[in-house]
Amino acid sequence: AVTNGFSKPLEKVSTPGVKTIAELSYFLKIESKETTKAVMFETAEENFKPVIAFVRGDKDVLQVKVEKLVGKPLIPAREITLRSAGVVPGSTGPIALNLNLVDVVIDRTVENVENTVVGANEENVHYCGFNMKRDFLDHLEKNDFTKIIFGDVISVGENDPCPKCRSPL
Repeated sequence: AVTNGFSKPLEKVSTPGVKTIAELSYFLKIESKETTKAVMFETAEENFKPVIAFVRGDKDVLQVKVEKLVGKPLIPAREITLRSAGVVPGSTGPIALNLNLVDVVIDRTVENVENTVVGANEENVHYCGFNMKRDFLDHLEKNDFTKIIFGDVISVGENDPCPKCRSPL
């Protein structure tokens, strides 16, 4: 969420022992909708490549929507698969991900997000003031964009806007 149209600077924050959105929200005294979370899968094939879906922290991911976007069956990610690709479970964010080793899906809820909290890909560290465009997308090489999929992967909840008319459901 943007605070009065003002984009905050990116800041690393120590978050010892914080691994979940609930813990992060409590620790930083913010609402879960002010965070961006990583929901992690891996391909159900021989190579078991991690697939990380980034969504707003108060939303749930529908695995079938992620599978449709990546075109492959998925299973919940195992820690060994994630760590072998340089992913830090409990503090996963888009900055410093090796896009040659992971597939990334960015949900529409966070495609243009500003001033959110996201994992820093370091144990016990998160970023505050994260801006998806400024802090991640603007730093990618042209060919990196072929490794990122943008789409809708969340489950729809009460009061979410209708995708056709934008009225609350």
